[in-house]
Amino acid sequence: VQGEFIGVLGMDVDFSRVEELVHSIRPYEVGYAFLAKDDGTIVCNLTHTEEMEEAVNDGQDGTRKNEVKSKTLINGMKLVVVVPKHVVHKERNELLRDMLINVIFVIVVMVICTTIITKKMVSPIKKLQVATEQILNENLDVKIDVNSKDEIGALANNFQKMTDSLKEKISRINDMAFVDSL
Repeated sequence: VQGEFIGVLGMDVDFSRVEELVHSIRPYEVGYAFLAKDDGTIVCNLTHTEEMEEAVNDGQDGTRKNEVKSKTLINGMKLVVVVPKHVVHKERNELLRDMLINVIFVIVVMVICTTIITKKMVSPIKKLQVATEQILNENLDVKIDVNSKDEIGALANNFQKMTDSLKEKISRINDMAFVDSL
C-alpha cells in the first residue's frame, strides 16, 4: 500500500467478440478490416492474411491497387480497412461519365440551336442580296418575300417600297419621254 509492491494482476480477454466485430466491417460490401500491431503483425481476421500483408505494404512502389485507411486505437493497435480502388472510385467515375455525356449533349443542342437561329437570320439577308442583284440587272419586277417583324423585315419592306417607287418613276419617265417625242 504506500509504495509497496503487492502483486501482479493478469486478465484473459476473449478475443472472439473483437474478431467478430472486425470481421463484420465490410465497406462497400467487398472491402474488409483487420487489426494489426504497430510492426505490421496481423492480430485479428486471419482469413485474408496474404491480402492484408499486401495492403500493409501496398503502394510502396507507387502502384497501389487498394485504398487503405487505418486508425490507431487506444490500446495501440491499428484498425485497418481495405477496399479495392476500382470500387471506391466507381461512383466518381460514373458521375464523371454522366457529366461528360451531359456536356456533349448540351454542346450538340447548342450547335443545332445556333445553326437554326443563324439560318433564320441569314435567310432574309440572302433574299435581299438576290433581289439587289436582280435590280442591278434592271429587273424591277422582283418581289422580296421576307416575313419577319425585326429590323431585317423592316429593311426588306422598305427595299420593296423603294423598288416599287423606282419602277413607278421609271415608268412615268418612259411615258413622258414617249409623249414628248411625238
